[in-house]
Amino acid sequence: IPLINFYYILNTILTLSGLNSFQNSATSRRSQSGLVANTKNKLKELMIAMKRIALVAHDERKQNLLEWVRFNSSKLSAHEIYATGISGKIIAENCQLHVNRLKSGPMGGDQQIGAMIASFELDILIFFWDPMTAHPHDVDVKALLRMAVLYNVAIACNRVTADYLISSQLFDEDFQPAKKENRRYIRGRAISPL
Repeated sequence: IPLINFYYILNTILTLSGLNSFQNSATSRRSQSGLVANTKNKLKELMIAMKRIALVAHDERKQNLLEWVRFNSSKLSAHEIYATGISGKIIAENCQLHVNRLKSGPMGGDQQIGAMIASFELDILIFFWDPMTAHPHDVDVKALLRMAVLYNVAIACNRVTADYLISSQLFDEDFQPAKKENRRYIRGRAISPL
């Protein structure tokens, strides 16, 4: 939620609860301002702790992803969920979660997720890919995994790793991962003028 919407929502909540009205007593105003500050802090914590999670699965692994999402749906419901194509459709239809659906992986969905990673709009990538089947868009899969590693995004490519990620105490807390420093690499690759 953009900051402007946050303050609009907070003001609406306070107005409806009568906390935004002026009262004569100085003591009431002090306790009211403490309550307002406490409410703002709690709302801020909830928003910061919300993760942006992409869910992707190859055809042979969609059932595994669906089972994992069903098992963790109560925890996932507090976060912003993105999913590619059919994975998103299956999850939305079977798990009562709001899913922001992207294009199918081979039709550009993998690149959409990669762009979100490069724009710092994604925190976690759950990608159940099938290592036993050749895919015509293998280069897209490799590029997506490369972007996640390059931008230090948490990745789970199987259920065990996804279970470790979602059960981490950092999952529901404010957490700022260290951003990789790529300037040295870029400087070293720069072509010097002739």
